[in-house]
Amino acid sequence: MAKNVISYLNHHDAIWVDILYHKYGQVNFWTDTIPANCSWFFRGLWHNADIIKPQLWLHHFYPAATNIMFDSWYFEIPLAFKPTYLNMHVDYDHLNMSDLILDDGWNIPLMSSIFGEFLNFDYLHFNRVCNGANNKWVWFPKSKNHKLTSMVYTHFNNSVGNHDTWNGWGNLWRLSVAPRPKHFIWLLLHNGIKTYEYLYRLNLGAQTFCKFCNLDFENTEHLFNSCPKTQIVWQQVSNAIGKQIVFHEGFSTGNWLSPDHPEYDLNVQSIIGVTSWLIWKTRCNLIFRQESPDFQSIPYRRQLIMSGSSLNLQILIPASNSYLVIFPSMMGLIFLWLLRVIERLILMVSVFHLTNGYSRLCVWYS
Repeated sequence: MAKNVISYLNHHDAIWVDILYHKYGQVNFWTDTIPANCSWFFRGLWHNADIIKPQLWLHHFYPAATNIMFDSWYFEIPLAFKPTYLNMHVDYDHLNMSDLILDDGWNIPLMSSIFGEFLNFDYLHFNRVCNGANNKWVWFPKSKNHKLTSMVYTHFNNSVGNHDTWNGWGNLWRLSVAPRPKHFIWLLLHNGIKTYEYLYRLNLGAQTFCKFCNLDFENTEHLFNSCPKTQIVWQQVSNAIGKQIVFHEGFSTGNWLSPDHPEYDLNVQSIIGVTSWLIWKTRCNLIFRQESPDFQSIPYRRQLIMSGSSLNLQILIPASNSYLVIFPSMMGLIFLWLLRVIERLILMVSVFHLTNGYSRLCVWYS
């Protein structure tokens, strides 16, 4: 999105930029507020601009389109928001950038009157002034042979105070599950899954009750923890693995994923991750495919997608005495392979009988 912010500020030749300018005009992310009832894309663009604007700088500026106090023509931050020395006897309300230009150069006496001895000529390269062109915004400081996306990513990952010290992220990728549930958990802990609450925050829909229980508004914490239907699933999984699964500190906090959790080891954390993904799939199938949720099958289905790298793949099937038959990892894989072979054989036999019956019918009719 940083590239989109700079493209918008520089009025790049793109259809989406022309549409935004036609609808919202030229905005100043330092002084203006988000327009009411704007599109979700422009709202996201604005939020990203609020984050990266301290690093945006005018590389070339057109004096007639530049505000002395509220555009970053001198520092990387506008003078109105930069702690610096300014002569308060100067009338800045009626001072224009064109007043600072004199005979194809800077008006040094006026500049010295404004900034005094703090005037820094290193920032005042006159070749940055252009006439008859739009302002050009860049990421500051500029690094050679690096793309904008790489510079923005590196800057915010190395920023002081921006380092996320939670050790659960590293533990997430060590879970013994398939990549898709891992990505789902990563998205969930970043508040990125498209629940009804998420869509409501983006003004894309009204607050809607949970489709499972219809008792409370759907959000991440309700869907995966407090929903009565979901609690039944967690109780069934707890009975299957012989360990009680309860999220005392909440599910969406991700504390259950911490490697230092006193109750859940990597095995249990993997089971929780797969089960939550299956709950989400069941919810989506109910909404988009109108499939009735089968909560009883989730404890069994979650075994079919767990990898056998560091955690033994266990295939759980119901027995006559309601206990579970557990297969080790290799036997589980062979069992899955045999099930698929039998399924294909049944399909082939059914097709053969159908085609054979159709042939006999044709012979009899002729």
